[in-house]
Amino acid sequence: THQLIHTLEDHTDGVTSLSFHRSRPQLASGSWDGTVKLWNLSDGSLLETREIDGTAIRSVAFSADGSWLAAASSEGPIRLWRESNPEPQDIAVNLGDASEIVFHPDGRTLISAGATRIAFWSLDDDSFGTMIRELSGHSRAITSLAMDASGTLMVSGSDDQSVIPWLFELEQLMATGCDRLADYLKTNPRAGSSAAKLCL
Repeated sequence: THQLIHTLEDHTDGVTSLSFHRSRPQLASGSWDGTVKLWNLSDGSLLETREIDGTAIRSVAFSADGSWLAAASSEGPIRLWRESNPEPQDIAVNLGDASEIVFHPDGRTLISAGATRIAFWSLDDDSFGTMIRELSGHSRAITSLAMDASGTLMVSGSDDQSVIPWLFELEQLMATGCDRLADYLKTNPRAGSSAAKLCL
């Protein structure tokens, strides 16, 4: 049997994305109204409302350990909130390049998809927001993205009517992305000594 538990109502436009917190009875919802809302699923109450400069939210995602919440907007950056830090952090992306987001299970990497490319972003303190790698394979806009629990298999779906499975190890991902990262980590004053050694 199926039972309606709660109806969660507070958005003023269509809901575009949902994500469960893995360890707490919480749900994040994103909407065309430009807000991300956090809900208590135990009683259906609204816990909090967050925004990305009033732009429509395309995708929301909790990290596997629940320590990060990310939201991608139609025009602005990818915005992340960390439980240990109340101030949001942004990753700048090109317009239309973040219609879907997922976290790698390691909690150190965020993956975004939009237009025809997939990008991997570092969440480490010393290199936050740095692109680790970029993948291309679709000929039209990517509309869906999913990562398995092991972090070795990812699939992407597109308006080109195809679904592409991607198989990799994170160690391989880091190795192949070092050509892009190495110079940044060595020369950027924000990068700490531990990050600068990442690609040595």
